[in-house]
Amino acid sequence: MKTIICLTALSLLTACNTPPSRITPDYSNVKVTSDCARAEKELRRVDAALSTQRNQLETDANVDRGIVAGSIALMPIALVSLAFTGNKELQAEYARNLAKQETLQDLLSTCN
Repeated sequence: MKTIICLTALSLLTACNTPPSRITPDYSNVKVTSDCARAEKELRRVDAALSTQRNQLETDANVDRGIVAGSIALMPIALVSLAFTGNKELQAEYARNLAKQETLQDLLSTCN
């Protein structure tokens, strides 16, 4: 029984999706144009991508919450389900897009 409890705790701490509100921008590789017209177009593209990514990350986080809530009765199934959740690539792309969005917004504030 202790093993099951430990495995459950470990899976909950490592496999759950991070909600978008807890993802911080990643400025490590942000490159933007200094042309204001191109920056406006790029900002619209980034805003649309962020909206799609935010919705997917929220959905994934909600699914994980449901799995955790249902794990009391179906613990072995929940452990397997949580092992297949988590989209680190999407979270990383979302963090990069957040940084790009903020950088573009700062640039555009100087254009007007």
